[in-house]
Amino acid sequence: MKQREHPIGYYIKNIHYGLNHTMDSLLKEYDLTYSQFDIIRVLYSNQNRPMCQKDLQECLCISNPTVTGLLDRLEQKGYVERIPSDQDKRIRYVALTPKTKALDHTIFQHIDKMDTVMLKGLNQQQQDELFKLLDHIYENLREEEIHVKNLVK
Repeated sequence: MKQREHPIGYYIKNIHYGLNHTMDSLLKEYDLTYSQFDIIRVLYSNQNRPMCQKDLQECLCISNPTVTGLLDRLEQKGYVERIPSDQDKRIRYVALTPKTKALDHTIFQHIDKMDTVMLKGLNQQQQDELFKLLDHIYENLREEEIHVKNLVK
């Protein structure tokens, strides 16, 4: 087996950094960051059900303070609003505003384009295998995270 120059985390980190940098540049004209757009993307794809901050936290695998900061900035920019629940005043649902719904669909085309760029040169079988492997790596990390949390308790 050939010795790799770098550990796998190096490649994943650099892919993540490159994607974030590129998307931040493309989203600048909308006064959005890629992290903020992730919130919008999740809300767009879940418009058929009310979502609260905890739902976003779980979907994006990010901490409560991070979601709070992202939502605060999106609310200030007029992209989302928080709506108190009628049943439980502690719960506030996050909804897209008309400003967000009116976003040019080119913003979503940027995401599709980046997927196309990253998968360039891979046939469908290779793409399927890549996603299978990435899911496997992700699950390994989630299991390890749970294990480490249990050790720390």
